[in-house]
Amino acid sequence: IDGSTFSHNTAGDWGGAIKTAAILHVVNSEFDENAADSNGGAISANSGDAAIVTGSRFVANLASSGGGAVYANALHMVGSTFSRNVAPAGGGVLAYVVDVAASTFSGNIATAGSGGALWKEETIRLNRAAASASGSGASGSGYVAASNASLRVTTR
Repeated sequence: IDGSTFSHNTAGDWGGAIKTAAILHVVNSEFDENAADSNGGAISANSGDAAIVTGSRFVANLASSGGGAVYANALHMVGSTFSRNVAPAGGGVLAYVVDVAASTFSGNIATAGSGGALWKEETIRLNRAAASASGSGASGSGYVAASNASLRVTTR
């Protein structure tokens, strides 16, 4: 998916705009105000391979369970922005393996769980990722929550 816009879509279960079990590559796309009654307000990607998101924007997406913008088994993202997304856990992203480079998270909210910006179960790698103190909050644990996980943060 390249150069696309998904806005005001809803799903009665997973993935307000996109639900897939196939390999997913999203480039230079926008996801605005999508909603899912379960996981992944904008995207639910459940492939064995990592979903790849590059240069994309996720704004004001909502999930009733986890991953306000994105729910994925594995997610690799570069140069993307997540703002004002909401879910009970993982306001911006809920994934089991997450690799984030040069991306920004601001104003994402986990209403009942952990990880205003990110929540994950196994591995998180953050490289030049920013979480704005002006709003990526959670009722449980902070901007990034990692359960049974390793966390690696780099600034270069």
